[in-house]
Amino acid sequence: MMKGFEYILAKLQGEAPSRTLVGTAKEAKEKAKETALTATEKVKVLANKAATKQQPQQQQQQQQQQQQQQQQQQQQQQQLV
Repeated sequence: MMKGFEYILAKLQGEAPSRTLVGTAKEAKEKAKETALTATEKVKVLANKAATKQQPQQQQQQQQQQQQQQQQQQQQQQQLV
């Protein structure tokens, strides 16, 4: 997008873009919406991946905790005997 005197100079030389400022603003607004929608979709996909990844990790942690508890119980039982 041309600014200030560059636009005026281009206009005087007959090289000014045919788009109006309003048209350019509308295009920019549409592109911004598209970008926002794309970003939202990417965030959703990444969030789903992260949630899916966390489930096995949580299961592993729970299994480790259960194993530790079992080991502690076995140690306590051995101490009693």
